[in-house]
Amino acid sequence: QHHRFALPRLCEHRLQHLGHRTRRREQPGNHPRVVGHAAAALAALADGEDPDLVFSDIVMAGELDGLALAQRLRQERPHLPILLATGYSQATENLAEEFPILAKPYALADLSRALGVLLAPRKAAATS
Repeated sequence: QHHRFALPRLCEHRLQHLGHRTRRREQPGNHPRVVGHAAAALAALADGEDPDLVFSDIVMAGELDGLALAQRLRQERPHLPILLATGYSQATENLAEEFPILAKPYALADLSRALGVLLAPRKAAATS
């Protein structure tokens, strides 16, 4: 139960450390949301979550893996930025054009760069 609170806090601190602004967790709906499988992510979105970005491993437990989740989200929310990660190089062979992929292990600088690229259009739209 402790991880329900520690993991979002860790995500928020890591994003801030990488130079990204985060919204205060205390504001309803404005916090990093961590889920354990694709079905939970889809349920959160169906319940009204409106994330700025989805970051998922390709290999996930459950009926849908991270790639299937990303493909479904691309159909349902075509403007939602999606970043995938994997430790399996063969999984990235045909996906690089469809989704940005971070190869594990990745450096924090690589994560920061990928987040910056994906979030830049939303950031620009928010300031204009």
